[in-house]
Amino acid sequence: MRRIHLIAHDNGRGLSRNIELLRRVLESANWEVTVTGERPLSLVRRAGRLALSALPRPHYDVNLFLERIVPAWLRHARKNALIPNQEWFREKGLKYLGRLDLVLCQTRHAETVFRDLGCRTAFSSFTSLDRWLPGIAGDPRRFLHLSGAVQRGTQALLSVWTTHPEWPALDIVQRDAFEGTLPCNVRAHVGLSDSAVRELQNVCGVHVQPSRAEGFGHSIVEGLSCAAVVVTTDGAPMNEVVTAERGMLAGWRSSETMRLGTAYDVDPVALAACVERALALDPAERARLRAAARTWFEENDRYFRERLIELLDGL
Repeated sequence: MRRIHLIAHDNGRGLSRNIELLRRVLESANWEVTVTGERPLSLVRRAGRLALSALPRPHYDVNLFLERIVPAWLRHARKNALIPNQEWFREKGLKYLGRLDLVLCQTRHAETVFRDLGCRTAFSSFTSLDRWLPGIAGDPRRFLHLSGAVQRGTQALLSVWTTHPEWPALDIVQRDAFEGTLPCNVRAHVGLSDSAVRELQNVCGVHVQPSRAEGFGHSIVEGLSCAAVVVTTDGAPMNEVVTAERGMLAGWRSSETMRLGTAYDVDPVALAACVERALALDPAERARLRAAARTWFEENDRYFRERLIELLDGL
């Protein structure tokens, strides 16, 4: 049996979700999966101790690093691969890129970034949890935003919603309590169970995620899985995941470098126009967007599961 070692910061958020998704796909393809998912400092210390221990080298067939490279582990596998999030890739990791056998890229944008750095790259895409509940019809006048990370664009969205008290209610899901006063047409949900969040994702027919930056974008892709009309920022890689054929893109007014990626500040006027357009959609156009979103999710999910195994087998 082939042995793969997943190495990542188990942050309780996107990376933790990635670990679990990868574990399921790999184990279904008969890979023996070992996960090292600790806090970064503890990860380095443990890796350093193992490098000096009696652990045989190479111990794994493949090391698969998520987001960052932990150099002490490089010698413990025959091959080393990385799935990066370019907006979080640290400068100190650049010197280790030459020791990688492959960079698996979740987006074409990431593929360009790492190919230009001299890496051997391959487009793998990625996937998210399928959140669809077929028995629930999304309400076209229910809007949802999944908050959390700073780059989700929550403050920009709240600013726009504040200026439009005539709009329907916006449901915002967040882990921590909000500070300050929310607009009267905004409902905050804190500490919901996963099943309650999933129900909201299906009840709300429009998901508004004006992200500043993403590696892949679970909050966006989960919306597509629910056959929702998804609104996001017209910047890479968000505009790879959502296109005009299966959602809505709001232009941006400014941008800045975010490590190896770019962060975009959504244009409030463009974001408001997308919300107005979502409210005005006729049933046929709404149905077309929803069907296209669900179809893309299913096709991309199938592609990723096959492509990941193909690339790792190739190593």
